[in-house]
Amino acid sequence: MGISFSNVPEDSSCTVIFEQEMALGNMAVLYRKWHGEGVTGDDFFIHAADAASMDESSLKDIVRSSALVGADSPIIISRTGDFLCARFNVHRI
Repeated sequence: MGISFSNVPEDSSCTVIFEQEMALGNMAVLYRKWHGEGVTGDDFFIHAADAASMDESSLKDIVRSSALVGADSPIIISRTGDFLCARFNVHRI
């Protein structure tokens, strides 16, 4: 994909189970499955510059288009450094 996700911030309270660079629509993203503090969930990290022209609703629509996102899962968008993080499928374990 040619885009580096090597500087995606780490959350010391979570353990990364799996991560993979992939395409979501026409954007490169880093998919991450994680667990920590009694919960598990999924994140897509997107370079903020790649989504600069999108509002939050448009970004959520693209995230929801992924088969990885549960149909009734809330999607929470936050900014983490140079990345946007779309968090979904969060639930207690």
